[in-house]
Amino acid sequence: MNENLNSVQQNEESSMTLSDIWHLIWDYKWWYVLSVAVCIMIAVFYLYVTPPEYVRVAKVIINEDVQSNVMSDLITMAGGVGSDSFSSNANNEAEAFASPDLMEKVVRRLALETAYTEDQGIRKVSLYDSTPVAMTIVDSLAPVYFSFRMVRTGDDTFLLKNFQVGPDKVRKVRVEGRLGENVRTPAGTIRLDPTPYFEDWDRDILVSWAYPMARAKYYASNLVVTVTGKNSTVLALTMTDRFISRAERVLNTLIDVYNEEWIQDKNRAARSTSDFISERVKIIEGELSGIETDLKDYKEKNNLTDIQALGQAYLEELGEYSAKEFEVTNQLAIAGFIRDYLTDPKNDRSLLPSNSGLSNQSVESQISDYNELYLEREKLILNSSADNPLIEDMTLALDAIKSAVLTSIENLMGTLELQASQIKDEESKILSGMASSSGQEMDLLSIERQQQVKQSLYLYLLQKREENDIAALMNVGNTRVIVTPNGSTHPSSPNTLLVLAAALILGAFLPMGILILAHCLDCTVRSREDISRLSVSFLSEIPLMPGARRWRALLPA
Repeated sequence: MNENLNSVQQNEESSMTLSDIWHLIWDYKWWYVLSVAVCIMIAVFYLYVTPPEYVRVAKVIINEDVQSNVMSDLITMAGGVGSDSFSSNANNEAEAFASPDLMEKVVRRLALETAYTEDQGIRKVSLYDSTPVAMTIVDSLAPVYFSFRMVRTGDDTFLLKNFQVGPDKVRKVRVEGRLGENVRTPAGTIRLDPTPYFEDWDRDILVSWAYPMARAKYYASNLVVTVTGKNSTVLALTMTDRFISRAERVLNTLIDVYNEEWIQDKNRAARSTSDFISERVKIIEGELSGIETDLKDYKEKNNLTDIQALGQAYLEELGEYSAKEFEVTNQLAIAGFIRDYLTDPKNDRSLLPSNSGLSNQSVESQISDYNELYLEREKLILNSSADNPLIEDMTLALDAIKSAVLTSIENLMGTLELQASQIKDEESKILSGMASSSGQEMDLLSIERQQQVKQSLYLYLLQKREENDIAALMNVGNTRVIVTPNGSTHPSSPNTLLVLAAALILGAFLPMGILILAHCLDCTVRSREDISRLSVSFLSEIPLMPGARRWRALLPA
């Protein structure tokens, strides 16, 4: 008979009625009360020890460069992946904003390397605006990290203990010191100065210092930079931090540092052009000095004093050709300088001189495209490596543009040399007709013409260098803030209502889940109802315990 019962119980599923569920709740009501109370207490403890975090959002507009489309076309022409995989200017600047290297400058500027934490028993509270002391490192011996506990011992005295320098703990060392004075510690020489909150200080403080890059990675992990739209150049900078003021300062300083870095990158091309012009100015100075010396020696040797009258007629007749020759010679000299710069191995990976004065707009446009692509490549290398496929494609594009510039320069020089030869032929025809001019006059005039050409080229280069320097000073930031850092004054986490609601639900359902599981796993026959739906005859019910209200043993027939 027992075997039949076991077989039936294996084939039939147990079920619970609403009455059973009600008894599971009412008979164990104090379990539910206790469970809810414990879960609420745990939730309150969690909210107490977990520091709140706030969100601040700033929005900036990136000045989209019109050359970005040109760069994409150049990549495609050079055999690159094309415009579909070429990152937009806004996406590239978003990566730059999220760079730990940029955040490191923010950390150094705001002195965020040092953190202050107050021990309040079961929880530790970070101090930022309300720290009672400020630490200054005079001579640090810790390469990466150090910390210590600071105890106030008097009106202006303190005790430092529990030192940790890197991975090593120095527990036995205790250092006494006075505010405003240098103190030698296992981590190096430091100075602790009081702040306006010093008088309210009555608890121990944990002071920790970390290498700026380590702090920068922490703050960068709390920063999210997104492009607000597919075709938008607006970036949203979202910063999560325990302090509202610190989040706002980090975002404002990050924008300032980004603009400074962008201006510095832009000025690199201007500095390269200025250096290029300065080198040529030195060469022209030497040549001009030599010509002036030759002119002086020639005048003294031949006793020529009335130079103006001597060359007046010739200059009037050849004025038109002189002007043409100056223009052609000037352009030829600048083209030669640029060609020498391109073929010099030491300039293989550097910016090309732009705004040099070439009248050929095609060459100037190619140089401008090269410099823009070069700066874009340098910026991507900061967050990647030279083996990145995109970097390699940009390198190929640079080589292609540079080769095209060199070819254009060669063609331009060939054209200019042909023009110069034709001008000289015309001048020779005019000079041959000047039978009355003496050889001395012709030699003197030739020297003066050389002097004039060199002097004009010298003044022209000085003017271009000044224009380039002024243009560099006029560079402004690449961004415009349209939304200053702002956000809700309520913490984003932890969510108090959500945590308490979760604790309440968990406290209410945890006992029920345990009781239902225990009931489902219980295979004991306790009452007639347990087998009433089975085709098994029974004789009677015998109570197991005096006073039992419901559960009885069942004897099958």
